[in-house]
Amino acid sequence: MSVSPTAVFIPKIISNPQELYYEFSISNESIPTIAQLSYSSGLQRLVWDSSYHEWHVMSSVPRDECDKYGQCGPNAICTVSDSQICSCLTGYMPKISRDWGMLIWSGGCIRKNPLNCLPGEGFIELESVKMPDLLKFWVNPNMKLTQYVSPKLYIRVAASDLVSKKKKKMAVVVVVLMISAPIAVVLVIASCVICKKISARVPPIQDTQVGDHENLDLPIFHIVIIAEATNNFSHTNKIGEGGFGPVYKAWKLWTEGRAHELIDPLMEDSLPMSEISRCIQVGLLCVQQLPKDRPTMSCVVRMLDSESAMLPQPMQPGFYTERSHVEAESSVSGKTWSMNEVTNSQLEGR
Repeated sequence: MSVSPTAVFIPKIISNPQELYYEFSISNESIPTIAQLSYSSGLQRLVWDSSYHEWHVMSSVPRDECDKYGQCGPNAICTVSDSQICSCLTGYMPKISRDWGMLIWSGGCIRKNPLNCLPGEGFIELESVKMPDLLKFWVNPNMKLTQYVSPKLYIRVAASDLVSKKKKKMAVVVVVLMISAPIAVVLVIASCVICKKISARVPPIQDTQVGDHENLDLPIFHIVIIAEATNNFSHTNKIGEGGFGPVYKAWKLWTEGRAHELIDPLMEDSLPMSEISRCIQVGLLCVQQLPKDRPTMSCVVRMLDSESAMLPQPMQPGFYTERSHVEAESSVSGKTWSMNEVTNSQLEGR
């Protein structure tokens, strides 16, 4: 029964070394209430419902089958969630097997093997077991076990029962391993198959050799091929310098009087040569070494719009690097030269 006060009942528990009892009083006498004790259904609290003119159950004990006193008898455990709620403790068997077959458990259980203090006997812990609520009231006055109270409860069993308990635990471990081992093997095999499929989808990286099929997505060239194509990374083949630079080619043709060779053959007859030469000359003026020698954008527009405007002759472009034959060969030879770090001091008047 509940020990918390309600709008109808005020419960009270009396507990002392001589007696233990439960009583209650009515907090609101205007509400008809009764307490009904039955041999079949236990104790019930009823309150009168004036709207429907009938009694309603507020609370009752026992709340489940395991709350009934002596439901499973001595040396037995009651489990509400099991279809057969009563079972004997380890090392015990039903006292009257015929009654247990008819779901009559009040006779309890007895030991399978008597205890004779033989070697091998031991204790087994009872797990997930709730002790009776009146245990302290029954035990303390007689046995004085307060200082030895432990949250765990153990029962003494014979050596044969102790071995059988260990065998059951070992059997459970074996069953778990037998179930989990194949699952683990299947998972490992599945992982290997998935990894193999993923790796098969990704094409391996291969070197692109001369004559091989060209990989249009990301061609990869061997270092030997690149070195041969660039003359061992010579500066004469660097973009913007040497023979590959457009500035180098334009300046060379301009100084040699062959600027018309820069024209696309398809457009050679469509435009006048004077206009093309003016565009090339303006372009060379825009790449002069010093900023003061370069025309501004407004000057460029006037130079291109007016044919009568006089254009200055361009000098050597600032982005033009001409190397001697000896210097070009030194970059190919692969020799390393050290820098001369000798300082030179000069005296000057203030």
